[in-house]
Amino acid sequence: MKDYIDITGDKKLETSLRSGLEFYLANLFTKEGVPRYYPDRIYPVDIHSCAQAIITLKRLQAFRSDVKDWLDKVVEWTLENMRSQSGYFYFQKYRFYTNKIPYMRWSQAWMFLKP
Repeated sequence: MKDYIDITGDKKLETSLRSGLEFYLANLFTKEGVPRYYPDRIYPVDIHSCAQAIITLKRLQAFRSDVKDWLDKVVEWTLENMRSQSGYFYFQKYRFYTNKIPYMRWSQAWMFLKP
């Protein structure tokens, strides 16, 4: 939707985009900045959710003043909790274990995609 607005200059959908952003921030993150896979629970924390949060929040910073704060929280949490000491990213984190397999397509590629 943001691409459409940017390309066409048509601002009619901006209200819908802002509503979607409100829902996203209110339901798909913990207060610590953990991106949720499901709105009603934390686990599993999936690297796709982390990567998509970084991409989405980076692109939508202009639509709400605190989005940069959310982006910073997500990046910090992801680097501290979803990255190995050697630098690769984990696939999923569960309550009692973490799937640390370094899937190139499912983990690494998404985290290195430039927003």
